[in-house]
Amino acid sequence: MDLLLSGKRACVLGGAHPAAEVVRRELAAEGVALLDDADARGGADILVRVAACGDEPPGGHLSFLRGTADAMAARGWGRVVSVALPCADPAEAEAHAGALSGATRAAARAALGADVTVNAVFAGDADSGANALGRAVSAEEVAGVVAFLCSPLALTVTGESLAATGGASAAVSY
Repeated sequence: MDLLLSGKRACVLGGAHPAAEVVRRELAAEGVALLDDADARGGADILVRVAACGDEPPGGHLSFLRGTADAMAARGWGRVVSVALPCADPAEAEAHAGALSGATRAAARAALGADVTVNAVFAGDADSGANALGRAVSAEEVAGVVAFLCSPLALTVTGESLAATGGASAAVSY
């Protein structure tokens, strides 16, 4: 499917995490030029941030999201997607989901009126088949959701927290 991303520039933060690498491959397959981390705010049309629970306090993430969305709004177009990796501790998962969902909504509201969207994707547990699919959710499936959210086709989706969990969304509440 052509997601109309050809010619866009993206930075995928998340180091060498396998999920970040799969997102990079998916975006490149859609014709997106990949930038290194140093260009994250300066010239990226798309910023995807892959993070595990507890990687950053909620206030820091909100500041990062708003600053990135503001820079994109000044350029007239942008997509910001946070990918939250599963947490082993249910209490930590709940706290992380609530904080990320709140930061996502706040950053999206701050970018209203611009062709900029800010969303979060909660990835399914790759080690478990305890969902409606009866199998683990692959990194490629999560990357497909991320690529769609990065596309012009997803302009009407902003400030949302989507659960790419195969129907096990009870683990994600906001």
